[in-house]
Amino acid sequence: MHIDISKLPPGFKLELTKEDLIAFADYLLEQRLNNAIANAVEEQPIDVGAVADLLKVSKQHVYFMTSQNKIPHTKAKNGKRLYFFRSEILKWLKSGKRKTDEEIDDMANEFLERSRTKRK
Repeated sequence: MHIDISKLPPGFKLELTKEDLIAFADYLLEQRLNNAIANAVEEQPIDVGAVADLLKVSKQHVYFMTSQNKIPHTKAKNGKRLYFFRSEILKWLKSGKRKTDEEIDDMANEFLERSRTKRK
């Protein structure tokens, strides 16, 4: 049963029991678990060309980065082919994010505030 709360009249009061809340929490957890299972499809590896397209660099540069171990990659057991996982590449990209001047200023101000309160 689904109820559209936005269509209830103003001032409408709803009484819930503890059991109702527990049942609702169980329902939400089950929905979240089902979504997680549906999204947990095994990720397929991508090749050097796909990584080059994703990063907007040449294949040669991707090979160079792998030779320097600067980019996450996997070698096939025979050692001849390189494979990548899109999620690992995106995570790697995010890990190299540079802070803006404003973020650096905010961090400095927070540090100064903490150090001032410790001295008092």
